[in-house]
Amino acid sequence: MKVKLKKCAVCKAKFQPFNSLTKVCSPKCALELVSQNKKKKARKDKLEYRKENKKISEWIAEAQVSINTYVRLRDIDNPCISCDKPANQDPNEWDAGHYRSRGSAPHLRFNLDNNHKQCKHCNRYLSGNIVEYRPRLIKRIGLEKVEAIETNNAYKKFDRVYCERVKRIFNKKARILKKRHDSRN
Repeated sequence: MKVKLKKCAVCKAKFQPFNSLTKVCSPKCALELVSQNKKKKARKDKLEYRKENKKISEWIAEAQVSINTYVRLRDIDNPCISCDKPANQDPNEWDAGHYRSRGSAPHLRFNLDNNHKQCKHCNRYLSGNIVEYRPRLIKRIGLEKVEAIETNNAYKKFDRVYCERVKRIFNKKARILKKRHDSRN
């Protein structure tokens, strides 16, 4: 029985393998393949080590980036929650602003009712422009939910598993919203 020609995994040249498990055409390519596999394994081990030894603050920061991206996409057509600055498509002009700040209420940092699209001016230079934020937030989500946010003082400690889950869920939701928005335009 004649064996089919194969493509070498390293140099991509066609060769006649001596059995069906052969992946390379020569001993030189075999050594190169071993070297490549070692490098891949070392890279994978390094990434796994970093993931295992990441601090909880890093996990929280990554989850926060994911949820902020989702909030900006969710509210893409809405004006600024504080000053009614009209919506535009420039992502560099917008933040995801918290009604109760992450510093004063860290347990609400991932709460979607507490997090809305806000212009950078209001969020960064006017400390969230909370005086104007509240009435517009009441219009958007209702008085009961706003009062629930204001009175929520429950302690919540975020762990790695929770942060990984938040990151995974909101990255997926953001991709879906981005595709939906791109298909509209």
